[in-house]
Amino acid sequence: MRIVMITSDYSPLRSSCAIQMRDLAQELSHSGHEPIVVVPSQGLHEGSTNELIDGVQVLRIASLRTKEISYLRRTIGEILLPFT
Repeated sequence: MRIVMITSDYSPLRSSCAIQMRDLAQELSHSGHEPIVVVPSQGLHEGSTNELIDGVQVLRIASLRTKEISYLRRTIGEILLPFT
């Protein structure tokens, strides 16, 4: 079964969310499923990148910065996420 996981953090970040999402995606892959992880990323020069990490397809989509900035800029960035 193909499963799409949409998350805010994923490997190579070392946050607890990124590690848990990576472990979940790898376990789903080992169970015979096809996980696809969609994660917003800042600093991409193109609209999106597609990569394979440990047997898991990761789709990184260009977005505005949403971490370690003012609440106003973060709010604008998160509101615009579905449209990027």
